[in-house]
Amino acid sequence: MRFQFLPRVRCQFLLLLAFFALSLCTTARAADMQITLASPGPGNLLYMPIDLAKKIGADTAEGVSLQVRYFGGGPLAAQDMLEKNSDFSVLGMPALAEQRASGNPCFASHQFHRCPPIPCWCAAI
Repeated sequence: MRFQFLPRVRCQFLLLLAFFALSLCTTARAADMQITLASPGPGNLLYMPIDLAKKIGADTAEGVSLQVRYFGGGPLAAQDMLEKNSDFSVLGMPALAEQRASGNPCFASHQFHRCPPIPCWCAAI
């Protein structure tokens, strides 16, 4: 019996796999991988997984050096990512909708939890 993904789960899985493949292709070794993340905060409860990952050392356990750049809100974090100062940004769906309505090439790859405003990990196209 073959396991079949639901269409949405398959799309999310393939997108996440593409992110990891792209990240591994652009660096010689995973231990040297450095990711810069633009995030609202610090101390914002909606983005707590980002703060906790850095504080408990989950990034170094995975062979990644995570640098978090904090901003006063999602639109500022997205702008930093679009200006190529950060690799990714974390922002809520309203901030993502604002960026898409402005014609900026960004998309959400996955959400952290379902509490409004639904914070997502975003990347520029």
